[in-house]
This record gives sequence, C-alpha cells and structure tokens, in this order.
Amino acid sequence: MIRLEDYDPLYKSTISQLPAEQSLWYCTRQLDKLQMMLMNNSNLLDTQLKENLRKMIEATQAEISRLERLKQK
Repeated sequence: MIRLEDYDPLYKSTISQLPAEQSLWYCTRQLDKLQMMLMNNSNLLDTQLKENLRKMIEATQAEISRLERLKQK
C-alpha cells in the first residue's frame, strides 16, 4: 500500500499529527495542486517524475479516504 508519509515529509512530520479535519483539508489542497501540476506540465516532465506524481496522487487519495472514514466515526 502506498502511504502519503512515504512521499510527503511535511505530512509525515507535522500534518499527520493534527486532527483529522485539518489533515483532510491539507490533503485535499495537496491533491488539487498535484493534479494541476501533472496536467499543466505533463509534456515537460520525464517518465519517472510523472510516475512519482501519480504515486503521490494515489497516496493522497488513499489518505483522504482514510481521513474521511475517521471523521465519520
């Protein structure tokens, strides 16, 4: 399983320690930024960088799902 902590040092060290609602806010904004970066710069990025961005997007989406489940409890 891809974990956001493996790709985002700020999330690992700080954001993950915050309440779920604040972490969710961060992840949602981060996801928007990553998707825009990939869309707007796709032709400029090499294959490895594109793959890393896709993995980060996937990890962020998984973390958003996890946080939404926590928030509902």
